[in-house]
Amino acid sequence: MPAPLPVTGKKRPSREAADEDGIVAAPGVSAAGGTESPSPSGEIGRLEHIVLSSTSWIHRFMLPRQIMSRLDFGELWRLRPKELGTVQIYGRHVSTPRYHRSYGHDYAFSGVVLAALPLPAALRPLVEWANSLVQYGGALNGVLVNWYESGEHYIGAHSDDEKQLVVGSPILSVSLGATRKFRVRDRGPGKAVRHNIDLKHGTCLVMGGDMQKQFTHEVPKISGAKGRAVGRRINITMRAFADNAAVGGSAKKRRAAPAP
Repeated sequence: MPAPLPVTGKKRPSREAADEDGIVAAPGVSAAGGTESPSPSGEIGRLEHIVLSSTSWIHRFMLPRQIMSRLDFGELWRLRPKELGTVQIYGRHVSTPRYHRSYGHDYAFSGVVLAALPLPAALRPLVEWANSLVQYGGALNGVLVNWYESGEHYIGAHSDDEKQLVVGSPILSVSLGATRKFRVRDRGPGKAVRHNIDLKHGTCLVMGGDMQKQFTHEVPKISGAKGRAVGRRINITMRAFADNAAVGGSAKKRRAAPAP
């Protein structure tokens, strides 16, 4: 298993200030979108802060141009496996309506274990940049990639399995290619839809706090001719796995840096 990429720092970010529209600036970024004090450890542009509950949140922002220019969609698409992924449902292995693969750290979810491959060179610039964002902990050492062929490829409502992760660490999710809807629902009775978020090419979404305990998320299927007309999409999620996390076991009780 590869060692985690270098951590650039652990200092606590300054408290955020929201503008009158509820948009919250990331550390070093003004609520109006202008950079106040560029940091060599990593920069992001205008950040949208979505409050799901008193302990759950989502950040959304666009990847910097210098990172986008180093991501080759065609090269990343060619990394997909030949066969669709599988999960276990009620004791049966069934195919998923998408391709998936794990890099850097084995990942156990939905009754299966994805054995990790070494991180490919095509993904390294993105992961190194993500680890430079010290406000999110800087210890991302596992990558899960999902490839969506069209709108008919999707992922149903679910919460991510966090047993292997550093306690309290956020999950960073990057979308490339076709725009798709990211739907957040309550886990309680009624499963009410809380948010529908458009994930455009180059969007980075950060899920933090108790989101996985309190809510589900999904990328809904688009059926028929409309779905077939939707282009390809790649989703790259990055996680901080605990140093001693056994596959399917519990995470080491080491807490992440405070949530921004």
